[in-house]
Amino acid sequence: MRRRALFWIPVVILAGLIIFLFCRVLIPRGTPSQGSLLDSLLSFTCKATISYNGLEAEADVTRSLDGSTRVTLNSPEALQGLQFDFSEDSVSLNFKGLRLDVEPSSFLASSLASALVDAFDTALRDENFSAKKKDGAVEYTAKGQTGGFTLRLDEKTGAPLSLTVPSLDLTCNFSDYTRK
Repeated sequence: MRRRALFWIPVVILAGLIIFLFCRVLIPRGTPSQGSLLDSLLSFTCKATISYNGLEAEADVTRSLDGSTRVTLNSPEALQGLQFDFSEDSVSLNFKGLRLDVEPSSFLASSLASALVDAFDTALRDENFSAKKKDGAVEYTAKGQTGGFTLRLDEKTGAPLSLTVPSLDLTCNFSDYTRK
């Protein structure tokens, strides 16, 4: 019986030491790292105030864990209710009960909504970006399919604050962010 106890004491101590070391390495402390800030873009809802080539618009943005994103325009009144649904390999437009599936590379899909989705996707998938802290935010600068962009995230929560795509004359400010 005493031999069994002598065998298990070192095993328990070793197991405890391994667990302690893994906890020290895997549990983040202090401010979130860049990777964990970008995790805030995996699944969320927010409101967006958009300026696009002279057009002022407001939209609801919903992104799901599977990478699909829905952008629903709330204004201007003529476009109220227009939905852009983006998934990995398809884009559909829904407006007042009519649905149109379009090629992701088509003119209809290359819009303000695709620039929003492209910025989120590029920030999550691409490692070729620069990040710098500025005024309580982290600014990610990269180049996506719709051109170069700057995406600002809250330094503490990772909530998207703004997006600028100069080549499209697109500026977007985000509010009412909720992580899903």
